Amino acid sequence: MVTFCVSDIPGSAAHWEGSPIAMATALVRHDEVIAESIARHGGRLITSIGQGDSTVSVFESAPAAVAAALSAGRALDEEHWPSGLPIRARFALRTGAADGRGTDYYGPSMNLTVWLRGQADSGEIVVSTATAELAAGRLPDGYTLVDLGPHAPEGGGSAESVYALRGPGVQAPLAVSECPYRGLLAFEPEDRNYFFGHEPVVSGSSLGSRPGAFCRSSAPRAAASRRSCAPV
Repeated sequence: MVTFCVSDIPGSAAHWEGSPIAMATALVRHDEVIAESIARHGGRLITSIGQGDSTVSVFESAPAAVAAALSAGRALDEEHWPSGLPIRARFALRTGAADGRGTDYYGPSMNLTVWLRGQADSGEIVVSTATAELAAGRLPDGYTLVDLGPHAPEGGGSAESVYALRGPGVQAPLAVSECPYRGLLAFEPEDRNYFFGHEPVVSGSSLGSRPGAFCRSSAPRAAASRRSCAPV
């Protein structure tokens, strides 16, 4: 069993398009920072798998992988990037059986870690259930794991709970227990503060509503993702 740690830079395509020379310089330093953090915590960078601004590393210890991701994220935030580029990485960690071939790894665990990374935003560190269980008792002071609820990989596969690290310098979405999107549960008057981001529409609807009257609010499916849980 090993713990995979994968990262990338959300929005990097726009950085390359707007500032290609600065981004090329920034990417060299980005790779150095992450490689230093991985080595410092006993991990191994797998250069043959990472592509573009993504990195892949492997650890024998889940707590060490968490510490490395924290260290790398903090170091990246402290860098002064050329042309003021907003370089913020996201990380995903997953513990599972490893299908090793020489110095590389393949198979479901590796693929699921890449999928897990897609559940994170810039500056976030998300971990699988197994990683959370192994690292929960050995987190640095001030850090906790936030339960984001069950997620199922696209194209099939069993759903498993996803967790996000929360603490100094690390942003995380609301826990599933705090999330304003609550499936089929009815919203009550005391939930009015959950309706944010469309104040003019909500205000117009409120002006036209009578106490006790029925009012329905709908949105595209994408708007009902877990990102609706993120604070603004």
